[in-house]
Amino acid sequence: MLSSELLEKEFNAIQKFSTWGIEVNLISPDNVFDWVAKLKGLNCSIWEGGVFTLFLQFSSNKAAREPEISFCTIPFHPNVDPTNGKVQLDFGSIEKKGLYVLNILLYIQNLLSNPVLENAVNSAAKQMLLYLPHAYKQIATDCVMNSQKIEGKHYKKIEVPTIKSENCLDKSKKEVDNKSYYTSAKISFEKYHLDWSNLATCKITYKK
Repeated sequence: MLSSELLEKEFNAIQKFSTWGIEVNLISPDNVFDWVAKLKGLNCSIWEGGVFTLFLQFSSNKAAREPEISFCTIPFHPNVDPTNGKVQLDFGSIEKKGLYVLNILLYIQNLLSNPVLENAVNSAAKQMLLYLPHAYKQIATDCVMNSQKIEGKHYKKIEVPTIKSENCLDKSKKEVDNKSYYTSAKISFEKYHLDWSNLATCKITYKK
């Protein structure tokens, strides 16, 4: 378990010492257990130029250490569930020393360009990467372009929705009150998802 004190310390450190391609914010300023992050695809990779928003939910349960992490802008990727955006992670491979949450985000940023194909959660992406790599690259390029359209249309920095839910992609349990700290154009959380769903190769669906 990551205590609220440790999470707050890590959050402040990540904010202070900027890391290329990674931004973080809190969904609610008084809740350090729910984060929103923005990742950029690595340079010199097929994901270069992509901007992807993720939600990180940490548990206050002492028995649970690892956060639940989901892409909001869902890429076509072997290690990302195409229906709910959840990321398949091997937490045992992530460095525990230093800023653990930053290490997780760096791992995901690298994972985009270096998929782990064992037990992939998106079998279509895995098969295409193995047998039709040029087609996979084209879809990745489309995802990058679409992520830029979403980013350019609505955001200058991270749009921070306040969400009361166990799963930020569970529409039936979601309450949204948008708080835009940096952008000039406020949009609803559902509008963000709808626009991305209309653009992206992999559609976003909600669990009922």
